[in-house]
Amino acid sequence: MKILREISVTIFILIFFSCTTLTGVLNAAIGPNKIPFHELETYLSKNPSIDTVFIKNGEYKDTEIKIYGVNRDLKILPESIGGVKISGKSTLTFVNSSKISFSGFEFYGIANRSAIIIDHSNEIRIFNNLFDRCGAFQFGKIVRITNGASYNKIYNNTFDYLKSMGVVVDVSSSDDVKLLSKQNEIFNNVFINIPNVKAVYPNSDGNGLEAIQLGQGSPKAMEKEIQTKVYNNLFINIIGDRSEIISVKSSANFIFENVFLDNDSGITFRVGNNNVFSSNIVYNTRSGLRVFGKGHLIDKNYFEGGSSGIIIPAANKSNENANTLEGSFYFQPEDIRVERNLIINPESSGINIGSKFSNSRKFYPKNLIIEENILLTSEKSSPIVSAGNEDISIYEKKNRNLRTELDKSNFNTEMDSINNVIRAARKFELKNSKLGIDWTKN
Repeated sequence: MKILREISVTIFILIFFSCTTLTGVLNAAIGPNKIPFHELETYLSKNPSIDTVFIKNGEYKDTEIKIYGVNRDLKILPESIGGVKISGKSTLTFVNSSKISFSGFEFYGIANRSAIIIDHSNEIRIFNNLFDRCGAFQFGKIVRITNGASYNKIYNNTFDYLKSMGVVVDVSSSDDVKLLSKQNEIFNNVFINIPNVKAVYPNSDGNGLEAIQLGQGSPKAMEKEIQTKVYNNLFINIIGDRSEIISVKSSANFIFENVFLDNDSGITFRVGNNNVFSSNIVYNTRSGLRVFGKGHLIDKNYFEGGSSGIIIPAANKSNENANTLEGSFYFQPEDIRVERNLIINPESSGINIGSKFSNSRKFYPKNLIIEENILLTSEKSSPIVSAGNEDISIYEKKNRNLRTELDKSNFNTEMDSINNVIRAARKFELKNSKLGIDWTKN
């Protein structure tokens, strides 16, 4: 099957990405450049030409560090791998800085709204760190990218049992383009064991704890094209608010080649236009992908299990003059392409159109292009497309529903690479790796 080959070839590259090795660098942790974490700010100001700093091993609690105006190639490393634990009300902030690497640290039980803030800073690299049980508020931001911070990279980190949102790119409601954080990359990370919001914050409304949030809730997010790339990440055993592992509230973002495994939640294009969801594996993840807004592309993804693979609901607002509105709304899905996806054994339908349609949600999805998708079912008969108030025959002609053909031999070769990626994710779960992970090589 051509569709399966395309998915397999694209996804298979997940197996080969490699994590940056720290051992060789950290073994060089000798000489005068070893300092306690709480002295980092002062040390950098007194040594403007230093290019590598080692933090002495130990636990540093309630330590606030602000690196301001450092614009050179600078590496900040622990004395030894995993030897530095940062805890309590500690936060590391980069302001008006660039070209700094920060790697090899453990953040444990951070009780602030953020562990790391990248503020109006560019080309900051945060990698090979562990964030374990961090957060003091369900809408906190463990790694926060804000105020025009662009071209930063967050990669090869483990986010375990978060009690705030994980990585967040802020989108200001201001029209000042200098405050737009653009072209940041979030890749090769593992987000694991995020609990139910209500279990951590029983008095809350149950919202929050997104692993990744790209923008916030204002309709003005539609005009904020921040071009974030989210790829090669593993999301495993996540509950959160049961709707949003990734919450997209901005435009022109690219989410591709990620693996979602065993999650009681889903992915949502909540506000914004022209986002891409491509070549992802969504396995045993309850809510699949839910989509609002205009101009999205959803292609070459693999969905297995869950309620539906792709959900395109009705909305309570049209897209006309959307940026002039104030408040939280669901905007009409429009001009969306859904093509060449493979969907296996959903509980209801492969693609659901127009759910929640009612007097209060009267804007039905329109101008949808849904074609060349394949639904495979083994023991039951599910429709490739279900729709609230339209004739689905046109969709049935342009997509394929291969009932009871899941185990046919002609699919085995094409699905091998997908199964290999899922097995790699399972091995990571069993190994329970933490710092400096490379989950695809387990």
